[in-house]
Amino acid sequence: MPLIYAFVWCWICPLPGAALIYGVSVVVVRRETEQTGTVMGAAVLVVWLLCLLPAGRCVVARVVADTDGMTVHNALRTVRVAWPDVEDIDVISAFNTQALLNGLWYGVQVRVQGRRRPLRMLASWVRREEHAQAAVQRLRAVAADANHPLS
Repeated sequence: MPLIYAFVWCWICPLPGAALIYGVSVVVVRRETEQTGTVMGAAVLVVWLLCLLPAGRCVVARVVADTDGMTVHNALRTVRVAWPDVEDIDVISAFNTQALLNGLWYGVQVRVQGRRRPLRMLASWVRREEHAQAAVQRLRAVAADANHPLS
């Protein structure tokens, strides 16, 4: 998710999310109290903090490839994959539910031996297939420099 979408996500989603939380609390409790403003403010703050997670992941996500392998960095963890463990690198498409326009996005998928699910590089999602193909070609070139044949 590009930075602009992360920014929009953090400023649009908290208020409706907090209003929903408040509405559910009014239905469950069935009365308003003097702390109604405090509850609404706390709900907005909690939802806003939850919206910061995808924005933070967007800011710090990156892929670093060298002759030893590739490293995928994001806010939650760092995944290191050696070239001998890489089976293939492909372009994939996915429907981005957080996209404001053009929901079909393209990315890089790395198939790693011994993993049940493919490793998807979060730093590589783009709206144009040509950009994803260029990212795949750059990774394949680094793999070729490391003498690793990809299928």
